[in-house]
Amino acid sequence: MQLKVLIPLLVACAPSSLGRDERTALDNFVPFLRIFKSLTNQKWEAVSRGQASRRSMALKQKRQHGPKEGQFPCSHLDLPARSQTRPQSAHQLRPGDIDVVGAIGDSLTAGFGVEVDSLLALLHEARGSSFSIGGAGTWQTHLTLPNILKQFNPYLYGYSLNAITTDSKSKFNVAEGGAISNNMPFMARVLVDRIKRDKHVDLENDWKMISIFIGHNDLCSDACYKRDFQKVLANHEADIVETLRTFRNHLPRTVINLIPPIHLKILLDMTDKPASCIVPHIISCPCLIGLPHRHLVPQMMRLMDQWQALDLQIANYPEFDSDQFTIIAHKFTLNFTLPRLENGGMDYGYTAADCFHASQRGHAKVSGTEQLVEMSALPTDEFNRGFIEESARFIRSQVPVAPKLLIICGSGLGGLADTIEKPVTLSYDEIPNFPQSTVPGHAGELIFGTLSNVPVVCMKGRFHYYEGYSLQKVTTPIRIMQLLGIKGLIITNAAGGVNKAYQVGDIMLIKDHLNFFAFGGQHPLRGPNDPQFGARFFPMNRAYDRALLEVGKRAAAEVGLANHCHEGVYGIYSGPNYETVAEIKYLQLVGVDAIGMSTVPEVLVAKHCGLPVFGFSFITNKCVDSYEDAEEPNHAHILDVVQAKAKKLKNLVIKFVEHTSDQWL
Repeated sequence: MQLKVLIPLLVACAPSSLGRDERTALDNFVPFLRIFKSLTNQKWEAVSRGQASRRSMALKQKRQHGPKEGQFPCSHLDLPARSQTRPQSAHQLRPGDIDVVGAIGDSLTAGFGVEVDSLLALLHEARGSSFSIGGAGTWQTHLTLPNILKQFNPYLYGYSLNAITTDSKSKFNVAEGGAISNNMPFMARVLVDRIKRDKHVDLENDWKMISIFIGHNDLCSDACYKRDFQKVLANHEADIVETLRTFRNHLPRTVINLIPPIHLKILLDMTDKPASCIVPHIISCPCLIGLPHRHLVPQMMRLMDQWQALDLQIANYPEFDSDQFTIIAHKFTLNFTLPRLENGGMDYGYTAADCFHASQRGHAKVSGTEQLVEMSALPTDEFNRGFIEESARFIRSQVPVAPKLLIICGSGLGGLADTIEKPVTLSYDEIPNFPQSTVPGHAGELIFGTLSNVPVVCMKGRFHYYEGYSLQKVTTPIRIMQLLGIKGLIITNAAGGVNKAYQVGDIMLIKDHLNFFAFGGQHPLRGPNDPQFGARFFPMNRAYDRALLEVGKRAAAEVGLANHCHEGVYGIYSGPNYETVAEIKYLQLVGVDAIGMSTVPEVLVAKHCGLPVFGFSFITNKCVDSYEDAEEPNHAHILDVVQAKAKKLKNLVIKFVEHTSDQWL
């Protein structure tokens, strides 16, 4: 689902008194502006009551649409809202573990224009409706991140109500209209001071979530006057790094939501905007809309792309990832458009009267999207011990005997599960926090039972990076099974034969692998280490157990595969496309014998957990290493090849488990 939110209006975002590093002499007038805004907010309800009949229809389309009563949408998950004891790591948090929320930003975070229907009233701040920090009403009337979090922790503190920054009701929302990047360090210091002084906050023990959403004013009305865009980016990097260090150094137990600014291309897409929005657009965004700078539009588009990319890059700086502090980088602002009406026009019901700010409906839409729900759920796509333990508890309640051996079946190899005696089947979608397989040939089931008297669990369907899962999520089942008590791993896959001596239908016993993901910095163990699973650093020179490999050779000979069995090196390729000719030539050059799109991440986590591993690849196709070769690999053909050899593959696994049964019992 795309987001429907608009950018702040500069004309209504008069500079505020953020400190001596503000940008213009207009700051001298800030005290008067604050008085005006305060009076505006105090009198707004009385004025609006007198105009209720006139405004009701105009505002109706700009208010949140949805149920006014009923169950919270996430109630069906049946998950504990809050950990039994406060987590010691930011990577183990549940939504209910968040005790305090805060935010810095510009007029969008300050709630400009949310509850009004005219340009003259845009200075009214409805901070209680702000998507990232507002706490007015409930999720049914004001769908915001704090109102979502309040469903998990009713004692959540720090969210703002409808008040200006200096009012106590603004709590930990220190956003200011007109704020730009170089205001962030000062806002961070102000927020830190507020949190430290507030007696309701346990600074050392409370978990805090702070949202950062800024940059629109820089890109709309500031950057084009500076012209040196690389310096603009360098200055922004310095600003945000200083801001993050301030939070990291002064606020223990903090999670940052880093939200890049909305891409301003949306302004150019507004070809049918109301006449009342034309002048505000010209005044507020001269860098994009104003005629004097029209020739800079292509460069401004690139600058916006670079700004957003820089925010995401900074979020991954190692210095900002620890047990006490981490950043969640959000991508939902990178590219989006307003929703369309039935006649094809843009739906300005999601915008305030200026076509820049978001209406209350627009803020609710941001909070209600999958992206922001992901925000409220914290980094669940990464390693989360609490979620893994929950999965393990559920499985224990469903199966009579704990497994001792895990067997992972590759594409089309799910028939191995048919060999299991006294099977108990669990569908992946029954298991809390368990990924879902989306690939044909992967059934999505766990089969528990015995094989040669050994309690085993067979995974009929694994998970891949190309399905959109992180490597941490891909390897979640390994950790779950380790908690269940497995003592070893048999891992299989369907692979392409890179080695020219390999034929379709051959078996390659894996003696080693080449992890191409690692060369690009992708690793399932990236992030804080959990010593209860394994050491931070561990050897991989014997990733595939040599003794088990020898047993595998003997088992292959016994089932009639001796002449079709090899020992080789497996390489991982991200997919989902198959390899190019040039890539195959390179793989041959560096010593890869078979190539696939799985196995390596699971083996890395298994070795981290101290589990011995036996793996084999079933060669389903010969990789194309010649431009003259017209043959093309396809997934359907691969599944057919696997089925033709299914019986011998089953027998191979049965013999292997039979010969090693004493090791697992």
